[in-house]
Amino acid sequence: RRVTYINLTNGVEALPHLATSDVRFCRVQSSRCEANDFYGVLADIDHDLLFNLATGAECVVYDYGSRGTAWPGEDDDVKIP
Repeated sequence: RRVTYINLTNGVEALPHLATSDVRFCRVQSSRCEANDFYGVLADIDHDLLFNLATGAECVVYDYGSRGTAWPGEDDDVKIP
């Protein structure tokens, strides 16, 4: 089961490009992720996203805040959306 979320700050621009109409919204603070503050991310996460993670759903969160940054270990052509 896959659940699609859009991060409210920078993910809204992904809406026209998503192939699903079942989209949910959440708020994940990018600054916490950048600081590797994963406890803070989990403490602030929305109850719907947290529930889906806890029940084993594959959760995809779209956020365009880090646009142009390559995933570690990936080719230079592969970027974070």
